[in-house]
Amino acid sequence: MDKPKRNYSRAELAARNRYNAKTYEALTIRGKKGWKNIVKAEAERQHESLNGYIMAAIMDRVNSGN
Repeated sequence: MDKPKRNYSRAELAARNRYNAKTYEALTIRGKKGWKNIVKAEAERQHESLNGYIMAAIMDRVNSGN
């Protein structure tokens, strides 16, 4: 059963937005139609989030020197 959606206060949202702006950068990738579902299914199969799966793949490539 899904958890009920929580209503966050404006102060909580503002604090989270400040933290995210200070801590993270956005990275947009584009793929052909259907590509997201393929990658998402593989991430779920590996018990990872889509973001975590993509970041791990990128870091593997960076660390291999290719």
